[in-house]
Amino acid sequence: MASIGYLYLALEKELRLPLADQQQAISAYSSLLGKTVEEFFVEQGVSLKQALVNRKEGKKIIEGLRAGDALFVAQAAFVLGSSREASRLLEMLRKKGVSLFCLDLDEDIALDRERKLVVSQGGAMLVQKILASLSLCDSCRHGEAIRATKRVQKRQGKYLGGPIPYGWQIGADGFLVQHLEQQRVIREMLKFREDRWSYRDIAKKLQEKYDLDLSHEGIRRILEVNSRKKAEEKERMVVSQGKSDIGLQRHLPLSLTPTPKGLNIQKMEDS
Repeated sequence: MASIGYLYLALEKELRLPLADQQQAISAYSSLLGKTVEEFFVEQGVSLKQALVNRKEGKKIIEGLRAGDALFVAQAAFVLGSSREASRLLEMLRKKGVSLFCLDLDEDIALDRERKLVVSQGGAMLVQKILASLSLCDSCRHGEAIRATKRVQKRQGKYLGGPIPYGWQIGADGFLVQHLEQQRVIREMLKFREDRWSYRDIAKKLQEKYDLDLSHEGIRRILEVNSRKKAEEKERMVVSQGKSDIGLQRHLPLSLTPTPKGLNIQKMEDS
């Protein structure tokens, strides 16, 4: 009967627990139960929501477990993944006859065992702790979903917060669109640059004409950002137009589909 320790290094900084601390705690806890952990598996670089059996080290552990073995982990959240995956994992361990000791729950949550205390708090506290662990997994999954959504929105060019560039404003669809009055000022900046005006002279001119308090570096940044945003806007419009064309083609009646030259439909029907 082997005792195995599972050490997990979370991707999320707020969930990380030093590996040395995990190993020390597991060794001390298993010793109190009269067991000695002979081998530790270190898992890192995987999501908290990923099922244990689908992780590199987790899969090795599951495949090597035998009846009577015990698996130790510092926190239940490190192995449960989700309520569904937790049920599958515990059912698998029960069938194998393997114990799963979670130090934060202070309990073997896979197999029933005799309690040494005559008076017990019952299962209420244990259930609350398990739910808290699953909540931690769900929060992690929710955070990843938010980050994934923001990555998609960023690629689409949507405004995700922060200072709004001069010459732009937030449109009804969440994209940055050109601010007409400010774009007129930017066109003047570009005209001055074409006439070989320095950024400092442009800043002075705009101060006199529009009462804009901009530094020479501010003028340079405005022109750079404006050029980049216009390129992104143009690319977004091209992509949007392409999707519209594809949608239109899908809904075109068959009679409107162009016939290749030299193809005699009548002859094909007769044949």
